[in-house]
Amino acid sequence: MRQMFRYLCTFAVVAGAGCRSTHPTSTAHVRSLDPGHFRPQIAAIDRIAYDTGVISVTDRTELVTQLDELASRTTHEDGSSTIGALSDELRQLADGLRRQSLDSIREDETLRDTWGRLRDSLFADADWLRRDLRDPIASPDTDASHSRLSRGDAFRRDQLEIAVRDLEDAAADGDRDIAGSSVTPQTDASTRERDAAWQATTREFQARLDKVANELPSAPEASGNPDFATAYRETKLAIASLRTATSWLPSMRQQWMGDAHAHIRVARQYLGRIER
Repeated sequence: MRQMFRYLCTFAVVAGAGCRSTHPTSTAHVRSLDPGHFRPQIAAIDRIAYDTGVISVTDRTELVTQLDELASRTTHEDGSSTIGALSDELRQLADGLRRQSLDSIREDETLRDTWGRLRDSLFADADWLRRDLRDPIASPDTDASHSRLSRGDAFRRDQLEIAVRDLEDAAADGDRDIAGSSVTPQTDASTRERDAAWQATTREFQARLDKVANELPSAPEASGNPDFATAYRETKLAIASLRTATSWLPSMRQQWMGDAHAHIRVARQYLGRIER
């Protein structure tokens, strides 16, 4: 019986029908997606992946955010198993970048090679895609990428813009008062006076974040505009990062503040893509 099955499989391959394989699906017959529909994510990743400068904490946060967003959007656009497998690889690349040291990201070229392969497998070619450092950095926006909101989300958008503006101000002050402080969260008898001042600073900062959180509108409609949903999510992630920055040791505060600034920038970018 086993010999007969092997014979049938061999015959099917010769006939062009093929046999089921446990290897990853070939990307040779993937329906290429329109890169214009995903231009903000692709342009942001291209900008960093095909540069040669040092990758900052903010750069890494933006890469991870945009890769995760791109994976979600491509899966939503095309539910095929092949697109799903490639989207999973985008998520795996993002997870690897989260754990990788900043210096090694440039040194081993995994980011550039893997991103180039996945991008070219998922999307049709476009003249604005980068191939190397000499190519210009594409604008993240096109007129076609703008989209209108429902009446309910239009009101929420105005509320979210106020919250993002206040969050930008709070983050700027946090760079000085939180990330710039060398005081540890734990009380130290030898620095009790400095610690008391730090506790007062963090309470005031948390109160500002509470105010911003209270300014946030209700969650966007489930079937509403995806750009608004992304801006809303990134704003909440920025608030969470700023809160965490007050409770970590000084060496970690810069990283959490950098994460917050990256989330705010992405939120602002997506708000700008929405027509009034």
